[in-house]
Amino acid sequence: MTLISTCLLPVCLKACRLMQPFIQRIYNAGSTTRFKEDKSAVTLADIIVQELLHLLLAPVTVAFIGEESAEEYVIADPILAQEVADARLAIQALELPSTLRALNLTAVIDPIDGTAEFSSGKGHESTICIGFAQGTPVAGLVFRPIEGTYAAGCGSEGYFNTNLVRTELNRTNVLTSNGRISSFIEGLGLTRIPAGGCGNKILMVLEGRGIYVLDRGVSRWDTCAAQAILEAEGGVLCTLTGFLASRMESYTYALTDVNLDPNPLAVAGPMNSSGIRMKPYSNLCGLVAVPRECNNSEYMEALRTRCLSSSLPAYS
Repeated sequence: MTLISTCLLPVCLKACRLMQPFIQRIYNAGSTTRFKEDKSAVTLADIIVQELLHLLLAPVTVAFIGEESAEEYVIADPILAQEVADARLAIQALELPSTLRALNLTAVIDPIDGTAEFSSGKGHESTICIGFAQGTPVAGLVFRPIEGTYAAGCGSEGYFNTNLVRTELNRTNVLTSNGRISSFIEGLGLTRIPAGGCGNKILMVLEGRGIYVLDRGVSRWDTCAAQAILEAEGGVLCTLTGFLASRMESYTYALTDVNLDPNPLAVAGPMNSSGIRMKPYSNLCGLVAVPRECNNSEYMEALRTRCLSSSLPAYS
């Protein structure tokens, strides 16, 4: 059975392409961004993309985890309203076999990863992240809606597909956020390459532009698709805490009310906690992501030594 690689992921790619016109219109219009309680940004594109992906995927998955909550919206621009309506009709017409549900997949979605970049003229760094998990990631698609570049993969079916232009990997580069970085990342002694969005950074890893090490918070919807794709390509995405202890540990991806991968060293903040309670889908243990060229004992041990020689990870 190759339902994921022959049907599910190609249909998800079609859906992303169908949504491109209205996403690009929202981006080019510089539409209003509002901020949630945790100070993260959300746009109309986030809300509509998640709604349409839920429409497509909920019937063939056992659970759907998305960054945004469902909410009503009004589209004032008649051209945009028509483009959204056209995308909805076209996505409703896409066919996914009901037999997919027997795979017990959980969909883990970030409708627009890198919303801050999407809202500030750096939309080329924003992605749609569509991951599928059975406790751990099994398949995923990361798609840049402004550029149209993507990568998709399912390791169990031997499937990896991309239109990225790949260059020789620069092992001395570390991909970081566009903002401030921790003393831990600074102390790695690698050349910093700032970029927005976790999904975008994973595509950059696949493009050969560096490795990705993070000791501060992203969430399950940022890493589910990314991990599945990297593993299908022959690379690794694991927790930083596990990596430092010489273990390749995955986050747990399941519908839950509590965080299934706690870290006693994690520092609570608005992005990863509500009061004193850690958010259920916050990645509290950092991450390490490398492509297949680095997935060998010699390189990984050298990277581990470099990490252990730096300052303590922030885990914030």
